[in-house]
Amino acid sequence: MRNTLLCMTMIVAAAGALAEDEAPPLDLHNVKVKLEEGVLTGEFSYSLVVGTYYEWNTDPTAVPGLFSEINRQTKIKARVDFSTVSLDSEELFANPLLIMTGNRFFSLSDEEIANLKDYVMAGGFIYADDCGGADWSFSQMIGKVFPEHKLEEVPKDHPIFASKFKLSAVPKILDLYGTEAKAFGIFVDGRLAVLYTYDTDVPCGWEKHPDGSFVHLLTPAKHKSSFEFGINVVVHVLEEVCRRASKEPPEEKRGDDNE
Repeated sequence: MRNTLLCMTMIVAAAGALAEDEAPPLDLHNVKVKLEEGVLTGEFSYSLVVGTYYEWNTDPTAVPGLFSEINRQTKIKARVDFSTVSLDSEELFANPLLIMTGNRFFSLSDEEIANLKDYVMAGGFIYADDCGGADWSFSQMIGKVFPEHKLEEVPKDHPIFASKFKLSAVPKILDLYGTEAKAFGIFVDGRLAVLYTYDTDVPCGWEKHPDGSFVHLLTPAKHKSSFEFGINVVVHVLEEVCRRASKEPPEEKRGDDNE
């Protein structure tokens, strides 16, 4: 039997009005992928997200560079929508994940904190790397978003290390603090919802010029490992999107049957 999970235009419909403390649903209308016999195919679009008081996109060519490799090394067509989305906007909920890079101090408004929590609770995913300067700011931010949770080290047997490439650890791209590269996370109801890589700067290895040449002259092995880890993150998130979509009841049967 063919094992297919289809999430062509995954829209999580709400049954009636949302409760006051309930997160709005994800509306991933730009995610059109399917998981068939363990292989993802299809396409998705990602919108760059900006905030008010922080430098969100330190490496402006990192995400496009990563997506170029996703297009080359997988059967997924990944596209960056360069029309930015505000962190406190409902448009945030059309992104299957958020990719944060930064090497400076930043802070978030109360509205951004609340919207970010709603996004994660609705099924969104955050991947962040401090790039050598935003560790304190990120720790403060995520502590406000999830005061009831703590960042904990992600075990090496977590599926994110094997979703596409089998990796034994977080790649060490740059030596920022003289320690071992680590992956920390926040788990919400058993789901890895926030991933934070420390003392490595994984996105540094993704950055490319428009002609395809690399922005940073790293070794081929470092570029390779940075892309493999980034691809694993995106593939893992999209697989989870498909699995959640497969458990949703048919859209026409959602809500109150008496309406």
